[in-house]
Amino acid sequence: MKPISIRGKPAAGGRLPLICVPLVAADREALRAEAAVAAAARPDIVEWRADYFRDIGSTAAVIEAARDLRRALPGVPLLFTRRSAAEGGQRVPISEQAVVELYGEVCAADCVDLVDYEMSNGEPAMKAVREASGRCGIGLVCSYHNFESTPALPQLAAEFERARTMGGDVAKVSVMARTPMTPSRCSPPRGRPRRRSVCR
Repeated sequence: MKPISIRGKPAAGGRLPLICVPLVAADREALRAEAAVAAAARPDIVEWRADYFRDIGSTAAVIEAARDLRRALPGVPLLFTRRSAAEGGQRVPISEQAVVELYGEVCAADCVDLVDYEMSNGEPAMKAVREASGRCGIGLVCSYHNFESTPALPQLAAEFERARTMGGDVAKVSVMARTPMTPSRCSPPRGRPRRRSVCR
């Protein structure tokens, strides 16, 4: 498994695994408070789950909140995520097209280091997010979630390959472990090329 690269440099100096702390507050003041707690924990990455943000429908409010987090978390890479309700996130009051446009504006504002977008949203939407992040030098996490089970290794490998073909810089697979042996499925067989990936 290769180290995750953020803005041309290996995250945490190339050390693995990385510790990512999520922020799920509903407003800017609460986000700043959460960020202060996160900073004290010295995480490798902080993920802002913007689907919890009350003003997600306002691009300006989202960008200002991201800039607040930048100031509160100096030197800590910031990952921007709108997790869809279909994949375990909160319902948001804007369309998927508006979400894609929001990703583009967030990338253009250069207020985050990575963006996470689900492959289940389809190739046209992912292409738009990929183009926006690529123009701005922001990393793209292509994600897949299965909260019912852990698929067999061939299917997991297919999801990692799908992330590659969609232009992801990082492939993320989040699955449900049902037995103690299930996590072993996330380990690629010997000899198989290893890409930058996350399996949890």
